[in-house]
Amino acid sequence: MKAELDINGILERAKIVLHARNDTHLSIILGRKSNQVSQWKGQKTADWELIIFKCGDLCNLHWLFTNKGSPDIDSKDILDDIIKKQKEYILKNIESILRGEIDNI
Repeated sequence: MKAELDINGILERAKIVLHARNDTHLSIILGRKSNQVSQWKGQKTADWELIIFKCGDLCNLHWLFTNKGSPDIDSKDILDDIIKKQKEYILKNIESILRGEIDNI
């Protein structure tokens, strides 16, 4: 059985990390149209690569996606090697990702 992500929780934690006042403000901070976050909530999905790219250097991604552990980037429960590789891949391919040429990461 596939675990379901807590989309609302993840986006709420992203708002905390990025100091967004509301969904519209988070959409703008992420460089998307103003109703994008609301659409993601309705569709039960999001642009995870973009969220990782924007939040990855500011918080513990394990906390961001699971609400477990500490939000602090230097927390021991962070999976440093995996996160480093994800960031490197995303940074290397961000233009292709944002153009929709790469679907799965």
